[in-house]
Amino acid sequence: MVRANPPDPILDNSSPYFVHPGDGPSSVVVTPLLTGSNYPSWS
Repeated sequence: MVRANPPDPILDNSSPYFVHPGDGPSSVVVTPLLTGSNYPSWS
């Protein structure tokens, strides 16, 4: 039986780890925006 390789998360656009080429350092990927006061509750 041939075993299928799992999709590479970098290339799989349904993966939560996929970063689109149009995304950049200024893209907001977490809402609400993390600040010093709300970071501890998020982490």
